[in-house]
Amino acid sequence: MSRKKHIPLRGERGQAFADQVRGLVLEQVLCVSIDVSKYFNVVTPAPSGAGTGVIHNALGEIVTPPFQVDIFQSGFAQLCETIDTAVTHTDAHLVLVGMEPTGHYFENLARQFLKHRQPVTLLNSYAVMQNRNQQMTQREKTDPVQVGLGSAAAIQERDDAWIIGVDPDWTVSAPEFADVVLTSILNNMDVAVFEASSQVVNGTFAGGLYVGTLENGGVGVSDPAVAVDGLDDIMAGIIDSSIATSP
Repeated sequence: MSRKKHIPLRGERGQAFADQVRGLVLEQVLCVSIDVSKYFNVVTPAPSGAGTGVIHNALGEIVTPPFQVDIFQSGFAQLCETIDTAVTHTDAHLVLVGMEPTGHYFENLARQFLKHRQPVTLLNSYAVMQNRNQQMTQREKTDPVQVGLGSAAAIQERDDAWIIGVDPDWTVSAPEFADVVLTSILNNMDVAVFEASSQVVNGTFAGGLYVGTLENGGVGVSDPAVAVDGLDDIMAGIIDSSIATSP
């Protein structure tokens, strides 16, 4: 008898998922993806900073609209309450919780889940990447559309709203959606790199934390698609602190 290891058609991780949901109605399998950050957590179907997302079932159907929770016990309680409401609404028999292991920030939330809730499955982005890289699953996720661009596509189809891009200017990085992009919040990494490089050249580089702001040009706003009255005054107010941007 051959001792060669037999690999399932969907790959080992795909088969492990199939074993978990075997015999279950896919509408009763909830997927809760959490984008973990330092100060708050965003429930989202894909890593996207402070992007938007949903709790959905295994068919990809939306169960709970987007929400954000803080990193404290109150935020965990809100997250559990929202999941419990979704479970009741769908009569879910399985809850899969996935989170991006950003630094060490995910550890406390993972411990809270394991300590206080019924057993859930903790996934991470590296495991997802491994699954996608398996030979038989490489073609299952080939489209480049992520949650942000997926939202842009939906808005373009409905033709009743605008979307605000983030990081690059979306009219440049995703020109196919330029007609629905109101503006983009720019993450000007070139400014940070230039500033650090200049300090190295001048012998003044001291390291430390760089925070991009409107004042130092580390963040910005692309040219709006339509005129926005008072935008320059608003930006000036944020710079001089006459307009508060945090509680």
